[in-house]
Amino acid sequence: MDEKEKMKRNLYRRLLICFFACMVFFTILSRVIDVYETAKVSIAYANQGTVMKTVDGDCSVEAGETQAISLIKELNVEKVEAMAGTAVKAGEPLFSYSAESLEDKMRRLKKEIKKMELEIEGERIGSDSFTGVTRAEAALQSLAMAEKALERQNGKKAQAEAEYNLNMEKIKEYYELRLELSEDELLNQSRNDYDQSRTDYESAKLQRDSQIREIKRKIKDTEKKIEKLEKQEEPDEDELEELRELLDRYEEDLDSEEESWDLKIDRAREEMSDKGDIFDRAGREADSAKLALKENYESAVTQEAKALESAEDARIQAEWAVESARMELQNAAKEDHAAALVAEQAKKLSALRIEAKQLDLEELKEEKEELRILMENQGMVYAPCDGTVSTVEIEAGKDIAGTERVVLSTGLLKLRGTFDREDDEILITGDELQVRMAGSDERIQAYVEQVDLVTSQETGSFTASLPAGYGVLGEKAYFECLRSGEVYRQVIPVKALRKDVNGYYCLVLRKQKTILGEEYKAAKVEVELLAGGDTVAAVEGPLMAEEPVITDSDRVIGEGDRVRLMTELPGKGS
Repeated sequence: MDEKEKMKRNLYRRLLICFFACMVFFTILSRVIDVYETAKVSIAYANQGTVMKTVDGDCSVEAGETQAISLIKELNVEKVEAMAGTAVKAGEPLFSYSAESLEDKMRRLKKEIKKMELEIEGERIGSDSFTGVTRAEAALQSLAMAEKALERQNGKKAQAEAEYNLNMEKIKEYYELRLELSEDELLNQSRNDYDQSRTDYESAKLQRDSQIREIKRKIKDTEKKIEKLEKQEEPDEDELEELRELLDRYEEDLDSEEESWDLKIDRAREEMSDKGDIFDRAGREADSAKLALKENYESAVTQEAKALESAEDARIQAEWAVESARMELQNAAKEDHAAALVAEQAKKLSALRIEAKQLDLEELKEEKEELRILMENQGMVYAPCDGTVSTVEIEAGKDIAGTERVVLSTGLLKLRGTFDREDDEILITGDELQVRMAGSDERIQAYVEQVDLVTSQETGSFTASLPAGYGVLGEKAYFECLRSGEVYRQVIPVKALRKDVNGYYCLVLRKQKTILGEEYKAAKVEVELLAGGDTVAAVEGPLMAEEPVITDSDRVIGEGDRVRLMTELPGKGS
């Protein structure tokens, strides 16, 4: 029995030892697998700093101080003696014009001089001025027309007041009589009222057409009389003026009648509609008909008041027009006096234009003299000073269009280049450039003298001084300029900045406790990019100062992935 117990204890002891050994083995195995399966990352900390960015681009060597050679438009270039890059002495030939083009230009120039002389003479003749209708006369005519319009509007206002009083009595009488009717009587009366209103509406349209046709006939007859009178060799001006005034009155009557009849027809249409509504509602219920009768009464009163108010507004406008015409008449004398002063001023301006044309004439004569000298020199143009030909935009056998240039370089060389205006990173005057000529590794220093940010929104251009002895005219070069911006509170490596459809973000390293201890996981922190540089970027977001950001990893990682450090966690600020 003791032997069996002893064997059992030995068996249990062995099983327990095997269990712990397996636990140790699988723990070690899981850690080994974890080492190979978990992404390894590099980290850095967000801290305060500046964002450095390199502005670079291509440039070329151009002339510094220059002297342009005057070119004569429309002349034909016979031969180019000195090409771009040629060093010349004062008096040496640059190019020549053809004799045929010089002779043709001389002929045309003589014609232009003659034309200019005629224009000057015409300006002298045209300086004499003549007056027609004065402003005072025109203002008096306007006042007469405004007073006629006021008189017409006063008549319309009086007529509107009379119609208002008459219509108000009719409306009131109509309303009171029908309120006393029985149901059957109201039905019969509303039918009769509707029929009568429809008859009145049709009658109003016929009367309108008749009166409008009559006025148009008078206008047409008057126009024929005027046309017949104007065809006479010596028409009676008084009779012609009377006919024109009569035509004006007819046209005013036409406008007035059309406006008046349109208003009457609209009111007749509305009255027919209202009485039709009363008749329809009377057939259904007497109380509804009486309610419609009341509504019709209130609507009619409102319409009559508006018509009277409209007539008063028109009369007030006519009064204002008369007052304005009177003020215009008062100012007319002053303006007539001012017109006389203007005429005098026009004479002075004419004299100035003549003087300006005289100057143009002198320029033409100077150009003629220049052509004469060129013709004596067989069309040859010579260098005015020592220098290097930097620009030659003319070609033998082609005419001068006016946009070409021939330029001599007489001073030190300069650099001209362009750069991309990304994130407002631009060059400014005084910036130091590192310049490398094409085909050379030597770097030289140059300083920005001018910057152009206006011509293009995408790129900027600059000119920089080049040290003496460096560069050849037209040579290509490459430049770099390291610029630092303002100090930012949060600066991280560019490699730590990531982007998705929602914008920029960073992955930070955060500890989490597990049953096997602490482990690291990648957490997403959204940020706003303030400025980007060559190696670092300035951001704004909820980044903790002591929280490391992930800058690199040995595989693709995302939010929530388990990670481990490539090395020991560095101290803050490393």
